[in-house]
Amino acid sequence: MRAIGFIGIALLAVLAVLGLVASAQSADWRGIALMLFMVGLLAFFAYVLLRGAKLAKRPGASGALAEGWAGQPVGLFLRQQVAKSIEGRILIAGSSRTGH
Repeated sequence: MRAIGFIGIALLAVLAVLGLVASAQSADWRGIALMLFMVGLLAFFAYVLLRGAKLAKRPGASGALAEGWAGQPVGLFLRQQVAKSIEGRILIAGSSRTGH
């Protein structure tokens, strides 16, 4: 799955470079800024994929990959942080509504 992510990033990088060249040729500063922002996002995505690959190689990583930033399980984070804050309750109520 990670290879598919890198292939997608590479294809989007080609489009970003083409957009950057086209924007530079027409002296469109907003286009240049937008394409540079896209290149930055793609670099960040590639960094996250590489970091995930390093994390997956660690011994005992199968359980650690499902843990949050502070090392707590995701379910515990949802119960203690999301369900107890007003923003989290709004998120839960809004996401539980049906689209009828």
